Amino acid sequence: MARYLISLVGQSNEYGSGPAGSKSKVGGLGAPMIDLSNRSWWPACVEAMGRRGQWLDVANTAVGSTGLCDSWAGRCRSWASGMVVSRGSYVLSAGGLWRSNIAVGTAATSTVAPAGVVDTTGADAVPWVYVGVPAAGDTDGAVYAFGSARYDPLGYVAAAIAALAGKPGYDAKGVYVSIGQGDHTVSSTRAQYGAAMQAIAQHVASLGYICWLGVTCGMSGVDAPTIAARDATMTGVIQAGRQDALTALAGNSLVRSGADLRSSLGIPTATAVDTTLNAVNATDYLHLTSATYDQAGPYVAAAFAAGGW
Repeated sequence: MARYLISLVGQSNEYGSGPAGSKSKVGGLGAPMIDLSNRSWWPACVEAMGRRGQWLDVANTAVGSTGLCDSWAGRCRSWASGMVVSRGSYVLSAGGLWRSNIAVGTAATSTVAPAGVVDTTGADAVPWVYVGVPAAGDTDGAVYAFGSARYDPLGYVAAAIAALAGKPGYDAKGVYVSIGQGDHTVSSTRAQYGAAMQAIAQHVASLGYICWLGVTCGMSGVDAPTIAARDATMTGVIQAGRQDALTALAGNSLVRSGADLRSSLGIPTATAVDTTLNAVNATDYLHLTSATYDQAGPYVAAAFAAGGW
């Protein structure tokens, strides 16, 4: 039996934020990945791989409420009133470079420009760390790559890679990238999202690990405009940016295509009924229900099979 290990670049759906008290996948071929409380698609993925004779271990390094550009790779923007920032967001303001230091898992609208040469918190309650005088690569819209001091501002990529090191007995190891709802929140563009995927994939591959580039599950909403806006991000930023990254790195055998859950599952419905197909939790319209997690897992396993696992 081939044995594989992955760590995760992802957020809450990848980590496991479905309804507690799962109705399924708490035993049998769901081992070694079993969700006893909150739900994710990994038990269903592991089970699907087990049924074809593959063993998958998952080092769950996903971090809830994060975005690929600002939280994982690192992105620079010129400060503007009304911009939404998350922890790790870099901005240029008043001749300095700043990094948002709001609480993990939160986002906020910044209305007071950081200024000075020391850490500061404005009347909008957004705390900023003063990084220093901008360097050559600190430009509006820039996405940082491995080797830059700005790359991986919160250490999340380093943690995902560390989870693979020093663990013998596997036929192959890799990092699975599946994320995007947070990028909708901070208005990442297609070019920025694609550049962030490329930066992380190149870093992972340079260490000899496989980097799987997937598309996270979709987003719904309480009304038609919200659904349309969120799905425009799914198709125009996340799907398109991921495809740009795969195209740019087509010559790298260690960069492979993960599951495109937006295409496989479609636009999720705005319902919390756990047995409804393609359902997301109607409390936030972001997190999948148990039924949809069980649908998603085999698609991820199929992508692994198509990529050689």
